[in-house]
Amino acid sequence: MITEQESIANLNEMLIVEILKVANLEHKKADEQKKEKPDAEAIARWDKASRAANERKAALKNRTDKRLKECIESGQYPVQFLARDFD
Repeated sequence: MITEQESIANLNEMLIVEILKVANLEHKKADEQKKEKPDAEAIARWDKASRAANERKAALKNRTDKRLKECIESGQYPVQFLARDFD
């Protein structure tokens, strides 16, 4: 049984967040590098954060691929949704 946290939808949502983080950090780096006197420390911080987000992105993509393969091979997608209480 697939938990809601490991559902394809949730994995894709987390993947999208990491993709957006990488894009944002890369834009910050590029904008800073265009300045007359770029802040090397800021660029290094954003580069390190971007690399970490890229690693998380790759791990999420692998988990998504694994989940899709399992579903295709079994022909099923059994998801266990969490009980929600909106009180």
